[in-house]
Amino acid sequence: MTSSRYTQFLMLGIAATLTTLQLQLVWNTGQFVALEPYALCYAALWFMMWRKRHSLKRHCANRINLKSTVIAKGVGLTCIFWVLYRSTLITNYDVVLRFFPIISGLGLALIGFGLSELKSYWRELLILSFLMISSTAVMGLFDISHATATLAGNLLWYSGFPVLQEGTKLILPTGFVDVYSGCSGIQSMVQLLTLAFLFTMLFPMGWLQVLLIPIAAIAVAFLVNGIRVAMMAVLFAQANMDAFDYWHHGDGSQLFSMTAVLLFGGVCYFCLEQFDAQIDTQPTEQKGS
Repeated sequence: MTSSRYTQFLMLGIAATLTTLQLQLVWNTGQFVALEPYALCYAALWFMMWRKRHSLKRHCANRINLKSTVIAKGVGLTCIFWVLYRSTLITNYDVVLRFFPIISGLGLALIGFGLSELKSYWRELLILSFLMISSTAVMGLFDISHATATLAGNLLWYSGFPVLQEGTKLILPTGFVDVYSGCSGIQSMVQLLTLAFLFTMLFPMGWLQVLLIPIAAIAVAFLVNGIRVAMMAVLFAQANMDAFDYWHHGDGSQLFSMTAVLLFGGVCYFCLEQFDAQIDTQPTEQKGS
């Protein structure tokens, strides 16, 4: 029992050290865009492990095959030592940083639980694998500027503004704006899709909710950003540059981002309530049948 308890504290210390180390490396290499998904994923991961704290104690103590346990521990320790050694060589951004979370997670899982228990923690390992995806690369693959300009132009037209759209340009009688990829809303979509992924990992639901949540993330981010672009087009056409800069680069842009997160949170809450209602009605239906 004492050995098992010491093992748990040792695992906790190693996990905390690796988490801090990787967040510090991301910060030191100037990858501030990547810092948010790292922080969100690690926060979700720690919450999931705390929620499984009772089963962790049992899995740490479970040893079926001594030989396989020794091999698993050896591989796990190799993963941890490689991450620690490789961290000392990083001074600028290195793509290998994206592999640190999953390698560290696999190493800790092999040391603490062995190969046989990995399947019990597939959600946690999937979250760590998610960090291998570069949000900057994803944003570079898609250019939705034209779609955003179309949405903003329609919003302005139906609001009574005489607007003409030419490609990504929104032309008003007194001026025009050009919607670039940085203002297209793709960054907000990536942010909400990250939250959608973590939500489905934290709260297992039915397949319908799992499909609806990422679609809602894209729709909410697209709509909110379209409203923001339409408003900035009006402000620019009116030569109100102070207000334009506030909603473009200032705190106003963060208000729209916060609004999108709150709206998406409402969608997630609705999906969770619907799924809970389905679960609650199942025993009643079975009794009635």
